[in-house]
Amino acid sequence: MLRAELLKVKDGIAAQIEAWAFIEAAHFAVRYDDTIRRWFQKKCAKTLQVVAIKAVAHKLARACFHVMKTGAPFDAAKAFG
Repeated sequence: MLRAELLKVKDGIAAQIEAWAFIEAAHFAVRYDDTIRRWFQKKCAKTLQVVAIKAVAHKLARACFHVMKTGAPFDAAKAFG
């Protein structure tokens, strides 16, 4: 395999692992954070539970990027309010 093809495969696997990690974080957040749980329940009323958990994971990923970029502490009320 060429080096470029190997890097492409590694990037794909890394993206899958990151997506899995954010899904796990979303499950944990829904279970233990009231603000996120309320947002999740409202989303579940409109769509499927799988789609709602993916939306929570996406919001967490965006919040993580914001925290890394600005250095500001995570605020669930701001992210999910």
